[in-house]
This record gives sequence, structure tokens and C-alpha cells, in this order.
Amino acid sequence: MKKTLLALALFGAVAGTASAASVTLYGTVDVGFGMTSVAGDHNARYEAADMNDTTFTLDSGNNSASKFGLKGVEELGNGMVVGFQLENGFSADDGKLGNDGRLFGRESRLFLQTDFGTFSFGRMGTLVSDNGTYGILADLSPMGSGWGSIIGNQNLVFATNAGRVDNAIVYESPDLYGAKVYAQYSFKNDNELDTTGVEGKSSADRYAAIGATYKVGSLGFIGAFDYLDEGKYSAGTDGVRGKDQMTITLGANYDCGFATTYLAAQYFKDANWVGGGMSTEDFGVELANGVSGVSYGDIDGYGIVLGTKFPVMGGTAYGMAGYMDADSDRANKEVTRWTVGGGYEYALSKRTAVYGGAAWFEDTVDNTNPSVAQVVAGVKHSF
Repeated sequence: MKKTLLALALFGAVAGTASAASVTLYGTVDVGFGMTSVAGDHNARYEAADMNDTTFTLDSGNNSASKFGLKGVEELGNGMVVGFQLENGFSADDGKLGNDGRLFGRESRLFLQTDFGTFSFGRMGTLVSDNGTYGILADLSPMGSGWGSIIGNQNLVFATNAGRVDNAIVYESPDLYGAKVYAQYSFKNDNELDTTGVEGKSSADRYAAIGATYKVGSLGFIGAFDYLDEGKYSAGTDGVRGKDQMTITLGANYDCGFATTYLAAQYFKDANWVGGGMSTEDFGVELANGVSGVSYGDIDGYGIVLGTKFPVMGGTAYGMAGYMDADSDRANKEVTRWTVGGGYEYALSKRTAVYGGAAWFEDTVDNTNPSVAQVVAGVKHSF
């Protein structure tokens, strides 16, 4: 009730009166410590900046992203509901805005619920991600893309065409005997990154995706296809425009009563970015052209993720392992990656929890084997 009253007081102009709409202020503050250790080949560009092999940091979002948001709905009658969601991301350790400094960079959407499904408009997470309302890949891994940069991060072995998209329309069907279908289209992918393309024109990066989920008893299935039509302005550092990108992702989860198991696989073609969970700016590892996310463009390959979660001593334990095999025709390079990680979370109350986790991954590229290990621990509070 206090949250609702505060949100109405601050944003009454948007929400209207209490009798006409229901508005909620929500969020999470996550702060913790991290230790990251690098072994293998280093990027000389960062060694010049006196980058150590092992670093200790105070971080935000080691378990869950620090954020705050507003959401509200109003019933229009005849089965129709209009609503909105505005969600901000920030760094709890230094107070800076996330998502390129956007006020509501995590999600900014207006939606309409009808008997025929829900239609949303604005900036949202892509279907082929675990971001926001429509990131259906969240159900393919027990840890998603949280838990630090590499712990349980399925993006270490998957290609992500875009984590979030601007100027987007999303359709979500009603639940039909446990099945839902989704469709998404963005007229211009990301206004911060794509500054020269014209919305709705071939000069802009345009994104499209379709997906489906099916739940029967304790068994769930997820499938998604997405496609990124690269703008004609786009060109890499070598001046060559990348090819249009596509991914196919399939997976399932099963709750057997004492544990939930997850299995997912993805095929990607002509991707610009694979394994984007970490970067040389963070860790100083050189993986082909100095970018640990395997970012030389036009990358083909596949990734596999296996994970589980189960209750232990009043908390929840998590585990995940992944493998990636990829090659780039443009750079004439091949990369394989193994990763394994786990974590434990214990709730102190309905809103506060403590956590800890660790992970490791190793790559094979150009006859080298750089690797990274990470340990995190912290506390998160939701409101």
C-alpha cells in the first residue's frame, strides 16, 4: 500500500486517480564483492594500464540487476486492460544510470490486453534473451544471465542479436491449453548504437522474432527464431558490412519435485557477437582481435546449456554447464568454449537474500587457452 501511494503521489499525472488505475513502484538493490582471476593470453592494450591477473571489486548486480520501475493498469471494460511499465537500470555501487544512461533503459512500454492477446509497444527485451517481460529464454537456464559476468550465464555460449530493442511491437497470445505464441518486430534496433540509420528504412538495424512456449504438468518447452536485418550503414572496423544474422533456440525444463532441470541448444549463423557475457575491458583476456566475446563478425556455430536448481538447507542451489563451438569465415578463426558455474541463495526475509557463486570458463582459439575464474558474494533487497 505504501508503494502504491508513493507511486501515485509521484506520478499521478501519468496514472490518474486511484479509482481509475493501479500503480506500483518496485525495484531491486544488489551489491556484493567479486574476485576475477585471468589466466592465459592477455591483451597488451590493457596490460599497459597495469591490469592485474586477479582483481577484487565492489559490484552491483552480481545476482540480480539493480533497478527500479513503475507499472500500472487500468480496466477499460469489455475485457480490455491498458497498462504501462517503465523500468530503470542503475549501478548500486556508484549510482550511475545503466543502459547507456537512459532513464528507462530496461523497459519502456505501453500495452493493451484483450481477449485475443496482449499487444505491447516501446523498448523491450528481445524474445531470444532473458530480459524483461518477453525474454522467454529465461526459462532455459536456472541462472539466466545474472550472477556476475560469467556465473551461470547462458550468453557465454549463445549468440544474442540484441538484448533489448527500441521502437518495437510485441504480440503475446492468450494461453491455449498451456501453449503461448509470441511475435516481435523492431523498426530500429537501438537508437544509441544505431545513430545513422532511419527508422523503418533499410539503413537501420531491424529485428524480428517469433517464439512459442508450452507447459504441460511439470514439463515445459521453449522455441524461438530471430533475425537481425543489419542496416546498410553498418560496417565493422575493417569497413565490411556484416551479414544479416539469425538464431534458432530450442529447450525444455522439467520439475521432478526435488529439482528442476534445464536443457537448451542454439544454432547461430552470421552472428556479430557470441559469448557476450564478458569483455576484455573487464578481464583483459584476448580472444581473437582482443575481444573475448568472439566479435569478429559473420560467426557460425552452436551452443549447449545444461542446468539445475534444487532446495538445500532452506535456500536454493544452482548449477550450470555450457559448451560452444564457433568459427568466423571473415577472420578465419575457430573458437570452442567450456564453462561451468554454480551458486547458492538464502532468503533472510521475503524481500532480502544473501548469495554466493563461482564459475570458470576456458577457450581454445589460435592454439591458445585463455581462461577466467570468478567468485562473487553479496546481498540483494527487493521492494
